[in-house]
Amino acid sequence: YQRRVRVCRSLILPDVVCEFCFDQRDVDLLRDAACAAGRLECSRCAHPYPRVGIEARLVTMLQRRVVAFQLQDVRCTSCKLVAADVMRSTCRTCSKPLELQHDAERFRSSLRVFEGVARHHKFEWLSDEVETLQHVT
Repeated sequence: YQRRVRVCRSLILPDVVCEFCFDQRDVDLLRDAACAAGRLECSRCAHPYPRVGIEARLVTMLQRRVVAFQLQDVRCTSCKLVAADVMRSTCRTCSKPLELQHDAERFRSSLRVFEGVARHHKFEWLSDEVETLQHVT
């Protein structure tokens, strides 16, 4: 008998420091028990984390992912060489089509994870950022 286990997405915010007991840990904003219950609090002393600081770090993390996606290399589908001229649609060496190094659907999936975190924890700024990006992509 096999049980099907629903795989939950994960969004880990690294190096979160409690302002009360100075405990430091990586917080999974979707899988951590307290976070899943809607509470952003230290697992050691139960002191709440500063919501504004958490949201600001998440927005920064999102913006860095956007920049990384926009600045990624374009590679040949055949010879895997990085294209020096990104305005071309084919490889200069073998004339095969070019593709993004990281899939656009994977990026959209990442946006949906951020959207879920913003909705679950009621982060309006993060929600606005994600909504803007979803209209662009």
